[in-house]
Amino acid sequence: MENTANRRVLYICHDGDLYGSQQSLALIVQRAFAYGVQPFVSIARSGPLNDRLTDIPEVTVLSHQRLQWVKHDTRGFFQKLGDIIGLGASLFPRSLKLARQIQEHKIELVHTNSMVSLEGAVAARLAGVPHVWHVRELFMEENPKLNMVLGRQLTRWLIHHLSDRVICNSRAVSQQFDDRTKTDSSRYQVIYNAVSLAESSNTDTKLNTKPKPAKSPFIVGYVGRLSAGKRFQDLIEALGILKNQGLNIELYVAGRFVDSAFEVLITEQIQRLGLQKQVIFLGYVTALESVYQSLGVLALPSLNEPFGRVLIEAMLQDVPCVAANSGGVPEIIAHEENGLLYPPKNPTALAAALERIMNEPTLRKNLRNKAGRVVRERFTIEAQMKSLVECYNAVFKQKNTPIGIIRTQN
Repeated sequence: MENTANRRVLYICHDGDLYGSQQSLALIVQRAFAYGVQPFVSIARSGPLNDRLTDIPEVTVLSHQRLQWVKHDTRGFFQKLGDIIGLGASLFPRSLKLARQIQEHKIELVHTNSMVSLEGAVAARLAGVPHVWHVRELFMEENPKLNMVLGRQLTRWLIHHLSDRVICNSRAVSQQFDDRTKTDSSRYQVIYNAVSLAESSNTDTKLNTKPKPAKSPFIVGYVGRLSAGKRFQDLIEALGILKNQGLNIELYVAGRFVDSAFEVLITEQIQRLGLQKQVIFLGYVTALESVYQSLGVLALPSLNEPFGRVLIEAMLQDVPCVAANSGGVPEIIAHEENGLLYPPKNPTALAAALERIMNEPTLRKNLRNKAGRVVRERFTIEAQMKSLVECYNAVFKQKNTPIGIIRTQN
């Protein structure tokens, strides 16, 4: 049944790249109209996401200036002081400009897609519309790429008090608000990231592909940013261990380095271990399906990964996964059932897990069979949209103006 009065929701995005949080947002926006939502998206820095969303007729793409309350490098005392002064000076003019956009487009709810964006929450308050904060980061952990200008405790306090609802993309993320959830649990909701089942591999095509030569290397994959926090160096170390064992193995890397210093460190590590021919850098890849389909296993060595979207993307393609047992990862992978877990920051254990996938065909087959099934049962966009609209309805109900009827998918 058609809902002719779609509610106008503005999604705030800090960056137009197409990494995990933006991929998740793009999928939500693509489906929003069918679920009673008229989507507007404001992006602080343009990129491939802009191009993807511009091609969707129902989506209006806007732009705004970001409030820099998260820094991605280590800050000294005077830098921190300058950050606070800069944030204070830009807080009102940038938020007011965004608030005027909210009023101009008759926005009824603001949904901030990441905790690194403060401006959506402040602008929603100025415009007098409800605000939903989608937290996708483990910001209360020590993280060299997430330095809070106002400190972690005040950041958490502001997220709570500037939101009508807080969505967390895993239980691990929601645990950062445990003291709040005990007294105000209705404000917090875990909604897992999702994938579209339309992105799954065509089984017939996979079966008809030519078999690889017997001496072809076993392919390990890594997808995502290349940084110390992602523990990419552990994967390189593990690859060196496997090479020393005489195993024929290669690593495909889809992603970019976040800083030059880490790139130098990894380059030196690869040279020291003699892995120049085993590590193939693919650069930034927007269409990952072909990459996933070429892999024997995906590795995710991240320390304190909030969720691990690349895991469900790979698992949907029936790729077995090996991941560090931290953050939200155990909410996706059950050890030896649909993937393998290993202790974080342990390259030796990572190498052992990869060696098992490579040399135990029965285990590999079982993990492949169960990986896609788990995604299809738990991490579909349909399930995510249903939960998201229920969250919006809870907010609108407070205003006595809920979304009407959720449209059913064909």
